[in-house]
Amino acid sequence: TTISFPSQAHGQVSLTDVAASPTGLLYASDQTANSIYRITPSDNHRVDLLIHDDRLAGPAGIAIHPKTNHLIAVSWEKGKILEITPDGQLSELEANGFFTSRFQNLSGVDFDQWGNMYVSDFTKGKIWRMTRDHRFQVIAEYLPAPADIGIDRANNLILVPYHYMHAAEMNGLETPSGGKPKDGKRTLADYGFIPPPPKPGQEGTKK
Repeated sequence: TTISFPSQAHGQVSLTDVAASPTGLLYASDQTANSIYRITPSDNHRVDLLIHDDRLAGPAGIAIHPKTNHLIAVSWEKGKILEITPDGQLSELEANGFFTSRFQNLSGVDFDQWGNMYVSDFTKGKIWRMTRDHRFQVIAEYLPAPADIGIDRANNLILVPYHYMHAAEMNGLETPSGGKPKDGKRTLADYGFIPPPPKPGQEGTKK
């Protein structure tokens, strides 16, 4: 199915990312026009303008928050993390402070199965994790232009595409320490790596 987007007075449509909600709605970000569209597949893929606001500051990656079902967008121009309600109300979750510049050009955003948020900074070459209590951790850095990111929640993996290299990398995500007993040793499964099943023994092999 091809979806056509109406021309807007504020500029040409330039779609950057798409996200699907649990209710079946789709959302698409328009980075150039500071806009986000809502698509209703059940109504002949009707396209509505959810929000047009300069405070979006170049919305790049978008994702659905797994707890609130609100739309989360990251800003390319201002390094902001924004939240948009289903009726288009905008609020700021995180932004650079007056004396700090944690983010530069945010490109991708997604969530793991525990509700932690991950964002990619294209220019600084970093992947940040924001925990549910709003603590930030750099989980990877010195990356060559990480673009949009995706999380495989079932297998606890993160996919990071590299814009200029035309390549991507997949890595395991760390399981929160609260999910294991204090005396339990970490294994590769805590980082998303599941060992293959043992190979069956060959017939006639002596035991």
